[in-house]
Amino acid sequence: FNKESGHHVEECKLRVAYVAPPRPPSPVKEGSEEGSSPRASVSDNGSYNSAYLASKRALISKLNEEKNATILENNKLQQEVELLGREAKRDYSGMKFVYVILVGLVSIILGYLLKLT
Repeated sequence: FNKESGHHVEECKLRVAYVAPPRPPSPVKEGSEEGSSPRASVSDNGSYNSAYLASKRALISKLNEEKNATILENNKLQQEVELLGREAKRDYSGMKFVYVILVGLVSIILGYLLKLT
């Protein structure tokens, strides 16, 4: 719009309210406990989905078993790392003693050779 002579322009501010779109319903019924018995529930089309719930519970139990197996494997690996660390310390201390003896023998031989010349 142009504000020219002879034209009447009226300004008005409109208030706008943003409304979030409705969320689709969740396919999993809320409020079910993990240890409870599987109950058949009715979906929108009227069919029972107890097989769906049973498969979900089987998946959860499989994942829990895998988690427990992973925790056990992690504990075993930590024990192996600690054992290897102790063995490395023991081997390293033995290496120091061999190094001292080797340096001593080399210095005796060098001293003997220098005395001869």
